[in-house]
Amino acid sequence: MNNLINLCNLTSVVDDIKLSKSYVSYMCSFNKNKQYRHEEILGIKRLIENVNLDSSYFDSFYYSYNLEILNKEFDLIKVSNKNVLNIELKTKNVGEERIKKQLLQNRYYLKLIGKNMISITYILKTNTILELVDDKLVQISFERFRDILKENKEYTKVNLDTLYSTDNIVRS
Repeated sequence: MNNLINLCNLTSVVDDIKLSKSYVSYMCSFNKNKQYRHEEILGIKRLIENVNLDSSYFDSFYYSYNLEILNKEFDLIKVSNKNVLNIELKTKNVGEERIKKQLLQNRYYLKLIGKNMISITYILKTNTILELVDDKLVQISFERFRDILKENKEYTKVNLDTLYSTDNIVRS
């Protein structure tokens, strides 16, 4: 079970690692087997700071959403009225081919939601954002990312746990 969260709230205590670990685990209903990744939380905080938007634009995200049946985890997902926004977080640049492969794979799995996909990777070490556009990776500005968040502020209620149930996966 994953909870929808506000990313600003999620990162609010990032400066205290022990407290952040407990807080993130509580906010996201992590079980004891779910690993806390402090670098990801730091990455989310830096991304938020670079975008400089009101916290309401960071509402209704799934953080570390896990599709156990497919052994697949998504760092950040938001389903808006028009789009599915998938943001992957990287501490360092792992190479464009790996990033592209992951975003293409995520797009394949998330197409079950039935909306247009916006696929992005944020790289903390280089403070860069890459977007998958027409199956090509393109570096985008924080202004472009801000526009994406503005266009996708309103959340559409989708129960991913039900959508990605065993029955639906087998049918699709």
